[in-house]
Amino acid sequence: MVLNGSGVDGAAGRVRDALLAANYNPLAPGNAPANVDTTSIYYIEGWQAEAAGIASLLGAPLDAVVPMPSPPPFEFGEASVVVVLGGDQVIAVAG
Repeated sequence: MVLNGSGVDGAAGRVRDALLAANYNPLAPGNAPANVDTTSIYYIEGWQAEAAGIASLLGAPLDAVVPMPSPPPFEFGEASVVVVLGGDQVIAVAG
């Protein structure tokens, strides 16, 4: 799942398209509850390697990959990995 917290219109959809092109199966993109400064790639337990692979694919730094906090800061449904785009725009396809 890709959530837009960057304030850039359409960024989550563009990142979702990049994931689809790389044969991932992302859920529909959405908006983060609020804009954030820093891009994060959250993962649930057991999905760290996949999150790191997504970070690499998207050009995000590996320190952006973090475990999903408890309680989660947003609703993420059935997603195992959630990309939250931030204002830092470290993911080039998002801008």
